[in-house]
Amino acid sequence: MPVYEFKCEDCGKTFDLLMKTGDYERVQQCPHCEGSKVKKIFSTFGVGQKSEGGGGCHNHDCGRG
Repeated sequence: MPVYEFKCEDCGKTFDLLMKTGDYERVQQCPHCEGSKVKKIFSTFGVGQKSEGGGGCHNHDCGRG
């Protein structure tokens, strides 16, 4: 499930919620001030990094030995 980020236009705070795709339209209240002016905002996404032993270069063409 994706994490969506929201901003309350009443108090200005941001918060995120883990929910099914499309369910973000049902968010109607800020958890901080209980305001009703909540908007979904665009946020950055995280990208994981492989560990040294985790693979990635199997034929040694990457220069890692």
